[in-house]
Amino acid sequence: PRADTTVESLSRLRPAFKQDGTVTAGNAPSVTDGAAAALVSTEAFAVQLVATMQELQLPAERINVHGGAVALGHPIGASGARVMTTLLHALTRMDRQRGVAALCLGGGNAIAMAVERV
Repeated sequence: PRADTTVESLSRLRPAFKQDGTVTAGNAPSVTDGAAAALVSTEAFAVQLVATMQELQLPAERINVHGGAVALGHPIGASGARVMTTLLHALTRMDRQRGVAALCLGGGNAIAMAVERV
């Protein structure tokens, strides 16, 4: 926030789009300059996994035992469900107790969940 912003000044701002709207200049991002770039390549998921396995010295026989996003798909909005379902089936089939489901997310962040069968 700007140094001169106060709760009182924010409460006096008028809605920007509708008379009874809630979007004001105080709770919306300002217009800014920006730039973006994209590199389009093939086998992005496989290359990332190979690099991670090498860096962390992970054994191949314990990673994506049923295949990863390249082999099984990467459904938009359902990747987590697909990865978790695949993990649970792999744990059952291999009679293992613990596993980790991990996803990369857009923007350079990621999420992981450890599960344990009881």
